[in-house]
Amino acid sequence: MKVKQTTLFSMLILLSITACHKAANNTTTNTANTITPTSSQVIADFCTHVAAPDYTDMYNNAITFQNAEATFYVNPNDNDLNTMRASWKAMRAAYESAEGFLIGPISTQDLDPDIDTWPVEQNELDSILNGSTPLDVTYVSNLQSSLKGFHPVEYLIFGTTAAATAASFTVTTTLPTGPRKKEYLHALTANMVSIVSQIKDSYVVGSSNDYATVLNTAGANSIYPTPKAALLDLVVAMSGICEEVGGSASDGKINSVYTTQDVTLQESFFSDNSWNDFTNNIAGIKNVYMATYKSSANGHSMHDLVSAKNISLDNTIQSKLNAAINAFSNAHLPFGQSVVSERTQVQNIMNAIRDLQDVLDDGTPNNKHDLADFMNLYVAD
Repeated sequence: MKVKQTTLFSMLILLSITACHKAANNTTTNTANTITPTSSQVIADFCTHVAAPDYTDMYNNAITFQNAEATFYVNPNDNDLNTMRASWKAMRAAYESAEGFLIGPISTQDLDPDIDTWPVEQNELDSILNGSTPLDVTYVSNLQSSLKGFHPVEYLIFGTTAAATAASFTVTTTLPTGPRKKEYLHALTANMVSIVSQIKDSYVVGSSNDYATVLNTAGANSIYPTPKAALLDLVVAMSGICEEVGGSASDGKINSVYTTQDVTLQESFFSDNSWNDFTNNIAGIKNVYMATYKSSANGHSMHDLVSAKNISLDNTIQSKLNAAINAFSNAHLPFGQSVVSERTQVQNIMNAIRDLQDVLDDGTPNNKHDLADFMNLYVAD
């Protein structure tokens, strides 16, 4: 990501105010839980049905990537290169959907910028590759965020035109040399997997980075004085990714490229994976709201809480979620081309995301219009 704000800070603001491309699930109801759950049950099932499986999925794909990279390091070949590309995209799918709940260590420990800063500093990447400094894990771990993580890895395995070949990792007569690229990729991979492991462990109870227990003991710890505070932190994260993807800020994921038509500013530029990133961002919000990940059963969810008290609001939220996810299917070109040739479709996508954000948190407290107000008004425990 570019710049992230800690969602807990925003959540505390909400509390203080109160105190003074393209696979979409269009289901709009969930009848699995007929009894209104407690907020603690919703939090618990968010951890077990959404966060833990999402991060575990990302980690498993990171290990697949690392195994392929290990054999590629010894003998560069297109089969391993293609495995790395596929597992990189699978990691991205899980990571981007998890940005729908960017809370806890991934935010407070700066794990997000260390693995997902973009755009990359391509000139500096080339400078490293063309230099002579040994490229070990310690060196890479101490680099600035734009020189490590997903996107420098992407640069190496896809190339500037998504046409990198295994042979380019064996060239010794031109710069950057193949051996330097292999060394950098090897160290980047180790660093990336280490960060992914830390992120995954944040929802492993008993781990050194355990945040699941923090959430599950909301009401009995200083981070979340009540379960409501934990739910509001999630709502702020859901709203925040809408702002980052579809908002009007000059550095927004879509708007920055739409406004400037500078395709090098896009996330996942080298792999041409940007539309998938954005779609997964919004799908991740739906995962949180419905308490599910991929094909897993729905857990106790925000949907259950809202539908029990305000079915109209629940239907609106689900409708806006589906509309935002489905809007991506109206863009038929790669993102870098869409911002030039499909500008109406791109604007409509941003509008749909902004409409979704409006029913998550419209910025006006206690007008009973959005999910944040619902949590403040109706969640008592």
